[in-house]
Amino acid sequence: MTTPSTDIQIPNIEKELNSLWNTPKTETWQQNKLSKACLFTLIIFVKEQRRVKYLQQLVDTILDRFPCRIIFIQGESESTESYCRATVSNVICGKTTLTAGSAVACDQIVINVSKDQFFRVPFIVTPHIVPDLPVYLLWGQNPFEEFEIFPHLQHYASRVIFDSECADSLSRFCDDMQETLTSLKIDLMDISWALISNWRDMMVQLFDTQEKIKELGEIKSVIILYNAGKTDTMQHPEIQALYFQAWLACCLKWEYRKIEKYMNDVVISYAGPLHPHIVALSPQDYPELPPGSIHSIEIRFIDNQTYVILAKPNISQVVVHVSSEQTCEMPFTLPLPNVHKGMTFLREIFFSKLGNHYSEMLKILKQINYKVFTTKP
Repeated sequence: MTTPSTDIQIPNIEKELNSLWNTPKTETWQQNKLSKACLFTLIIFVKEQRRVKYLQQLVDTILDRFPCRIIFIQGESESTESYCRATVSNVICGKTTLTAGSAVACDQIVINVSKDQFFRVPFIVTPHIVPDLPVYLLWGQNPFEEFEIFPHLQHYASRVIFDSECADSLSRFCDDMQETLTSLKIDLMDISWALISNWRDMMVQLFDTQEKIKELGEIKSVIILYNAGKTDTMQHPEIQALYFQAWLACCLKWEYRKIEKYMNDVVISYAGPLHPHIVALSPQDYPELPPGSIHSIEIRFIDNQTYVILAKPNISQVVVHVSSEQTCEMPFTLPLPNVHKGMTFLREIFFSKLGNHYSEMLKILKQINYKVFTTKP
């Protein structure tokens, strides 16, 4: 990456970008044959500074495979100063290509803006959208709670990617999303939903016959262990576990009854077609996993048969242990791709679609209304 320019005049953004390409300023640029490329425009918005690093990591993952024009809007909702500033830089994509003496690079525009100047942002951004290419919006929080920037840019978007982990209220988020899924005519992707796609796919592979699917109706309890470690950018690590259990409940047509706290665990009770079901969300310390990642799932059936499904992230697999009061089967493995980085993650956020299961999951989550989401950290 070239050194970002100092603050520039807003009308001079394109002029400054062209200048960077015409006068490369780093040794990397001088020693390698560089090609400019752009597959789409990626517009990112974040209004909390604690989230900037997290979203920048997402951008780096995207640029490793997909060169694109980056327009990164960094808002400051708490600022007492009024400002709207821009910097530009060139970003090298797919850094492994440098070893071959060539590389692909693209443009990045960073707009730093105080809350009172948000109204200016759409007029600054739209002239710099690359014509005739897709536009993706990556929002660091619920985009449907932001009314000054998103409504003006959504008309240009091919897809909106958002992060429900930052929702102030789970119930309100579910309301917004259910309304949006029926009214908004563009593709949507929830990052938290994408991050449990590997566990959802694994369950489909594990219970892949009519006989095994019938067994699911005999579930008595489910225990989900997840990494409860918090960071500045991740304050609600329970979201993926909540999503997974709600997805399982909607697939099996369970009806929500109540939620309780038992020591450190959250226990959710459901009524099923045949008998009650209990789901426990158990926060644990797994520093080797990203915050919020599911570590293991224990499923116990009425006949006391038990499935223990344990993630092995270093080999992208789970080990499945099946036992009963009479037998203990040989463990076996199933694939569990790493969805936090690489092409697996990119396929989920750019190409997968939110289907009926996501909508049904939202209905269950709205009823649960998990209290941690009622106030911001």
